[in-house]
Amino acid sequence: MLDVIVLTEARYVSRDSAPATVPDWYLEQVLREDARVVDALRARGLSVERRAWDDPAVLSGRVRSLLFRTTWDYFERWPEFSAWLEVAAERAELLNPEALIHWNLDKHYLEDLDGQGVTVVPTRWASRGVHDLEALASGWDEVVVKPAISGAGRDTFRVRLPDREGESRFRRLVEAEDVLVQPFLPAILSEGEVSVVVIGGAVTHAVRKVAAAGEFRVQDDHGGTVQAHVPTPAEAALAKAAVAACDPCPLYARVDMVSMDGEPAIMELELVEPELFFRFGEHAGDALAKAVEATLEASTAWLVEQVHSLRAGEADADAFAHAFAMRRWWLGWSEGEPVFEYDSEGNEFLAVFSNPLFADAARCDAFRRWTGRQIAEWLFADGQESHLVLDFAQAHATHLFADQVQALFARLA
Repeated sequence: MLDVIVLTEARYVSRDSAPATVPDWYLEQVLREDARVVDALRARGLSVERRAWDDPAVLSGRVRSLLFRTTWDYFERWPEFSAWLEVAAERAELLNPEALIHWNLDKHYLEDLDGQGVTVVPTRWASRGVHDLEALASGWDEVVVKPAISGAGRDTFRVRLPDREGESRFRRLVEAEDVLVQPFLPAILSEGEVSVVVIGGAVTHAVRKVAAAGEFRVQDDHGGTVQAHVPTPAEAALAKAAVAACDPCPLYARVDMVSMDGEPAIMELELVEPELFFRFGEHAGDALAKAVEATLEASTAWLVEQVHSLRAGEADADAFAHAFAMRRWWLGWSEGEPVFEYDSEGNEFLAVFSNPLFADAARCDAFRRWTGRQIAEWLFADGQESHLVLDFAQAHATHLFADQVQALFARLA
């Protein structure tokens, strides 16, 4: 089984696959940034591939984890990506974790951060429908409008009120999707935007992004430039506070902030597919690889511990079954006689059991509904029996006996 697939999008898979609309310099930058991550993961002994998120191989069920990196077209293909994400969460462990990804996809997370005392730029919301921008922005002379689900500056614009054209553009946007409005902060032009990168809970590096002349959007898609930046104590503290407010703790985060009344305030917290500017952080790629490795090791260690507890009669089967289902452990189905395989030291780490419980399709469906995860293919040998494969990811674990497997899944059927 593959340890990690590093996710990108079809435009950035390779030089050959890139459309002519992607500038050569931009593609090379993306490829180099992702290569730093792939190389760092491989240096830690992990098996890695890099694929577009919509590549069918990603959902094959033959990979332990999916690491989001340059999937920057998801907001342009939101219905398709949303459906894909639901299936992906059933087939592998998502990095960052699934709960964080869902929470962070919609910028309403800013409300949660604000509610926990984390300093954010004041934000007002307009749900899809009919709204008046001037009324929504009361007290602000100039505002920035952006979709609640977006990226790369898509449909983000600046309006000095009153402005008939800006109002009309706002109405068209909010008729189609949820929108947020923030006051325009002049510091974005005079000082730029600071992005602090946090990996494994520690600040690894930061950059300052500066908008091109006549622009306020700092992304390089819009002509912005990026330079190395040493975060101030206040910026580092704010970034750590934002990450600490997340549950669970993210493996990686980019905290975008701007000066407001002389102090940093968060514009956005990026947890899904942020550009992490590895070229400005000498050890950041290895830090991310280390965090991924630790996550996979913790998953395996937890399962091994629970297996031993269950065998010793120290764990409740119902509690184990629930915890097992809430984590994305690999399950597969295979035909054949029970099989026990061994590692180089002679330790059993994989077992296949015949399980008559799953000869009945309704019981399989009940199990799948209970877990909420369709993380395996369901195959039947002559309609009589199926075989459960528990892969402990080459951990030195003792196999579950068939009667214990049967007792465990009998509670789920």
